[in-house]
Amino acid sequence: MNYPNLTAEMSRLGIKKSDIARLLNKSAPTVYAKFGSRTFTTDEMIAIRDKFFPNATLDYLYSKAPSEVTQ
Repeated sequence: MNYPNLTAEMSRLGIKKSDIARLLNKSAPTVYAKFGSRTFTTDEMIAIRDKFFPNATLDYLYSKAPSEVTQ
């Protein structure tokens, strides 16, 4: 999955994928894969939002890139 809003917010606040890996107690390659071909679980999404982006909605953070939306 590509999460353009999550990636943009991470960049804006200086949050790295390694920070997310530490929060989720996952390896860096696992988290990197979740930004590519795999997806975050709902619990992981909530944990990331609650820790780093408490004012954002899940819908906003985890919206798909336009090229990934199917009709």
